Amino acid sequence: MGKLALFLVLGFSSMFLIMSYNANNVATRAIDNMVDYHTISVAHNIAASGTNIAANEIFLNNNWQTGFSDIDFEGGYFDATITIIDPFKNIRKLTTVGHYRGSTKKIDVIFKPSSFAKFAYYSKIESGIHWHNGDTVWGPWHSQDNIRVTDSPVFFGKVTTKKKIKYTHGEGNDDPKFYGGFETGINVPIPSTPITDLAALAIDNGAYMTGEDTVYLTFDGDSLKYRTSYSSPDTAYYLSTIAPNGILYVHNAIIRVKGTIKGQYTIASNKTIYIDGDIVYQTDPRSNPLSTDMFGIVTLMDILVTDNSANHNDINLHASIFSQTSGFGAENPGGRPNSGGLYLFGGIQQNRRKLVSNPWPVHGFSKRYKYDERLMFASPPGYPGTGNLEIVSWFE
Repeated sequence: MGKLALFLVLGFSSMFLIMSYNANNVATRAIDNMVDYHTISVAHNIAASGTNIAANEIFLNNNWQTGFSDIDFEGGYFDATITIIDPFKNIRKLTTVGHYRGSTKKIDVIFKPSSFAKFAYYSKIESGIHWHNGDTVWGPWHSQDNIRVTDSPVFFGKVTTKKKIKYTHGEGNDDPKFYGGFETGINVPIPSTPITDLAALAIDNGAYMTGEDTVYLTFDGDSLKYRTSYSSPDTAYYLSTIAPNGILYVHNAIIRVKGTIKGQYTIASNKTIYIDGDIVYQTDPRSNPLSTDMFGIVTLMDILVTDNSANHNDINLHASIFSQTSGFGAENPGGRPNSGGLYLFGGIQQNRRKLVSNPWPVHGFSKRYKYDERLMFASPPGYPGTGNLEIVSWFE
């Protein structure tokens, strides 16, 4: 019995010693893991703070490339460098590394020029026009003016304005639906050089046309039918041949356009552009997300939906539309018949809002504007920019 008791005591002692050793190891590893987690977390926080500080410098000055080196922060330090990864498109990468007690954390942020194409709707001057029942807009919406609403128009994207909202029947009676949020005091001015910039790009590697009064353009997939009078025959060209960079500029002439778009193109002019019929993508991205078809219409003057028989029973328009000094509207809005719906898939950016009906439903169109969400990250060739850079990706 005495030996058995001794063996039991020795056995339990050894077991408790092993258990105590393992417990101490677990406790030590737990402390080490906690310390490692803490240092990594602090390094991450330093990198994130350094990224925000550097991003603020970029937003204040788009050409800022100085970066930061060994900046003390929260017991550690950070470095930040700017790399231009695409000089032509002005795409830049900000790399920030946070250091803390031997741990490092890296954050990469990609910036690209902000395009007006990102707006489903933009205006500098609303011209006293109201948004009514039946008006529906998807996507980001901005005005430099007051927004006037009657009853319950619907806005699915975020709405911003430099000024404020005005109600026809009073705030308690009119009930606009801002499903994406609403914010005032946001300033996004129209740039002064988009038309001349596009002309230069067309001269460089696109199609630059001049010397005509009116130019008729009918897009036909990867081809363009072109003529300079109503009765003259069309001449067909492969778009990739006449406009390798996708930009077609007509100087001092009216453009009349319609057709089916295959590829990525922008038409531009310093005169009025008339939309004579449907403009649609050959591959609609709403049914095929792999579509790369994209179209821009840019002018110094008006962009008008022609008052013709083709446009008296709805119109489908796939494009992002920009007017530098005037706006987008319907030709003869108060004299044309009820023309159904204006089904826009893309976006409108304009200096001054113009009428598409006067009044609806007696004359003109009901607005059915659907935002092309691809325009948040891409834009038609040479499309006007806001003059600022914006973040398009953040990698940690």
